[in-house]
Parts: sequence; C-alpha cells; structure tokens
Amino acid sequence: LKDYKIVNLREIFVAASEDGAEEKAKEILGKWNASGKTEDDFKALVAEYNPDNTNEGLYENVTSGYMPDVVDKWIFDAARKPGDVELIYDEESEGSEGFHIVYYASQGEEYWKYSVRQALVSQKYSDKYTGMAKNYEVTANDGVISGIANA
Repeated sequence: LKDYKIVNLREIFVAASEDGAEEKAKEILGKWNASGKTEDDFKALVAEYNPDNTNEGLYENVTSGYMPDVVDKWIFDAARKPGDVELIYDEESEGSEGFHIVYYASQGEEYWKYSVRQALVSQKYSDKYTGMAKNYEVTANDGVISGIANA
C-alpha cells in the first residue's frame, strides 16, 4: 500500500465557466488575506461563496488521486501545514476546470491504516447485509419504482 498520510481540507470552487471567475476567485482570496486567517474565517467564506455547501467546504480523509492533479500536488507537498491557503487554477481536469481556493486543515492517519480500516468496515457491512438478506424476502414493486423515477 502507498506510504503517505491522508489529509483534511476545505475548498471554495469557482468554475471557469462563471462570468468573472478569475476576479471572483481573487476577491475571495483577498477577503481571506484581510481576515484573521482562521479555519472559522474560511468556513465563513464558504458560506458566502458556496452557500449550497452543507459541510462548510470540508473534504475529510482525502487520498492521493481524489482531487485534481494540481490540487493533489499542493495538498500532499511535504511542506504543507495546517492553515495554509492557496488559490489553484485547474485547466486540465474535465468537470473541475476553474479556481480552487484550498484551506489545508490537517493531516490524517497513514493511508495504509485508512485503507485497511475501510476494507474491514466494508467487509463487516457486507457480511451483516448478506446475513440479514437471508432472513427476508425482497420483492421489487416496479410500479412504485417507475413512479419515483418519473416524479
């Protein structure tokens, strides 16, 4: 297994397709620089600029390869420390083209520990589900399913 630590971060994303995207991203970074530069300050910016984000921009247990390459390189840089913020432009990742304002919250556990724990939890869930499924008859009501799909 890979030998690195997973990370926790917060992000505000401004799509390149938005009118004035670069100016908006720079405005956000300017407000960050004028703030007290705490995690709570960053969460307030998430609330202002990404109001539909229900988890205050938090990404937990981020593994290498999950984020766009340019963001990955920054968050997994050995020099990274909690509280670091960067405006990163991504023009290569389909669906993620734009400006990522990233707040590095913390470093997590080693990837191998996280990976093993996730595999064990998944296996335990699968075993439990399989055991329960043996005790119950499952039938599909296509009429209800179609009604939901067409709603």
